[in-house]
Amino acid sequence: MFGTLSEANLRRVARRMRRVEFSKGDVLMHQGESQEHMYVVTSGTVRRERYEYGRIHDTETLGATHSLNTVGALHLLRCEPTYATARCESPIVAYRLSTDDLDALLNSPSIAKEVVFALTREIKRQSMQLRTPLLDQHSLQFPIVPTSIAAAIESFYRSMLNSWLNYRLTGQAAALFPNMHVQLPTRVVYINGFKILRQV
Repeated sequence: MFGTLSEANLRRVARRMRRVEFSKGDVLMHQGESQEHMYVVTSGTVRRERYEYGRIHDTETLGATHSLNTVGALHLLRCEPTYATARCESPIVAYRLSTDDLDALLNSPSIAKEVVFALTREIKRQSMQLRTPLLDQHSLQFPIVPTSIAAAIESFYRSMLNSWLNYRLTGQAAALFPNMHVQLPTRVVYINGFKILRQV
C-alpha cells in the first residue's frame, strides 16, 4: 500500500503510526472482528491462522524477516471483518495505524494518488502472474529429497490403484506393483525434471 510513497509522504504516514510491542503468543487481531488497525512489523514474525470448516488453517507468516506486507491492511478502510487471526510467533515490535488515521492520510490528494498507484501495480503483478505460462513463472526453490520421496510413494500408490481398477473392470487379477524398476525412477525423474525446468 505504501510501497511507492515519496519520502515526504512516508514521513507523514510514519508520524501517524504508534510503536507497539507484543510478546510471543499475543494476538494482534481475531478472525471476524472489525478491522480497526493495521501493523507494519519491524522485528519478529506473525502467523496468520484462519478457522474454516472445523479446522484451523495456517495461511502465511508475515513479519520483518518473511514478508514486505503489512498485517491487516486489506480490511482497514471500512473496518471490515478480519480475514484471519494474527498471532505472534515471537516477541515483535510493530508500528500501528488506525482506520481514522488512514482515512485522514487518504484525504491528501498526493498520498491517495500514490497509494492507488501502489495498489494498481500489485494488481498488475498478480494479473501478469496469472497470464504468464507455467514454465515462464519464477518459482521458489524446492526440496529435491522430500519431492523424490513423495514421487516414489505416489508411484506405488498409482500402480496399486491401476491394478485394482483393472481387476474390478476385467475380473483378471494382476500384480499390484509391476515393473517398479521402471515406474519408480521414471516418476521421480519426471516430477523433479518438471520442477527443475521451472527454475531455469
